[in-house]
Amino acid sequence: LIVCDVPCSGSGTWARTPEEAAFCRAEKITAYAHQQLAIVQQASKRLSADGVLVYITCSVFAVENEGQVENIIRTTGLTCLQQQYIAGLERGSDTMFVAYFRR
Repeated sequence: LIVCDVPCSGSGTWARTPEEAAFCRAEKITAYAHQQLAIVQQASKRLSADGVLVYITCSVFAVENEGQVENIIRTTGLTCLQQQYIAGLERGSDTMFVAYFRR
């Protein structure tokens, strides 16, 4: 099992830290997306044949989530088993995204 809790925009935490939204820029999100994919690509090289890689962000942006799932599949050959948002706003917590992959 490899868990990639990657650096991200943190947009899923903005309900409790709304001031962070003021510092968010499109270029920063793009930079995070490149860094996220690089991390997963390196980690996937260490994944055993029957291993599972878990990708996690606390972002609500598709470019960091569903878009990355597509990039991960395309560049690593991994298969996505499941992906979902974990909505926290209604419970007073953060929103997260998680995707599970297998070689």
